[in-house]
Amino acid sequence: MPEQYISTWEEHQFWLNMLQDHAYFVRDYLSPAETKYVAEADMYIRSFEAVLQHLQTVPQNADYSSPEMIELSQFAYQTAGKYYLFEGNILNLRLKNEININLTPTYFNGTLNENAEYLRILQYNMRGQAAPPLSLVDLLSLWLEDQLGHAVLLIRLVDGIEFDIVRQAEGLKVKFSQFIVKNNAIKGYLRFHNPGSPIQIRFAHEVAEAVVAFNELVGYTLKQYDEKSLVNQSTRRFLFHHFPEACYFMKKMSIHAPDLQYPPCQVTYPPGR
Repeated sequence: MPEQYISTWEEHQFWLNMLQDHAYFVRDYLSPAETKYVAEADMYIRSFEAVLQHLQTVPQNADYSSPEMIELSQFAYQTAGKYYLFEGNILNLRLKNEININLTPTYFNGTLNENAEYLRILQYNMRGQAAPPLSLVDLLSLWLEDQLGHAVLLIRLVDGIEFDIVRQAEGLKVKFSQFIVKNNAIKGYLRFHNPGSPIQIRFAHEVAEAVVAFNELVGYTLKQYDEKSLVNQSTRRFLFHHFPEACYFMKKMSIHAPDLQYPPCQVTYPPGR
């Protein structure tokens, strides 16, 4: 069974890598004519890199209550908080058709939800406290939307002639959509039913099976991309971004369902990804 523990240091590296990726995606999918916002996205790419470099000066075994980690959390909060407002403005402009960017409002809903979760964690870490883990129902609410979004994006980013990839991604899109409906129903049950019931734990196992299947599909797609045999309009960064998030999701799920089965994975990026 994979190790479910994520250290404080890994938690920060995970979120900083993910938010920096989001800044890359905004920059890459903006029209070059949007010079102001391209420059702003570039600035945030550099800002997150500065926080990541600061993280490298913090011992990897440092606890959330250590002075070094508290200082890092304060630095990260400033950058992540400003980036949240930047993406929120992009979302607002996109909804009003006042910006030329090839990303949808629902995409930004997902990235803003993730950013908000890191800001929640940082609010505790800045005080030298551990953030309470999300309940299973809230964890599923956050990351099922992410998995659904990735399936939708994969369908969009590969050429339509990649029939087998599109077919499998369509099936997973339907499955994740169904899971979101089921999780909302379970959220209602919890008004009169204790969390962690056999119903909820079985559901977590079903979700994990689908996430593993999706990982395999994205892994296959990335392999074809690396071999230059994939007909697509994506970038390697966009495809690879899926893996740490899926790993983080499964590790956090396994806190609530310790016997969850999934292949070993990393929430941090390997060098030279």
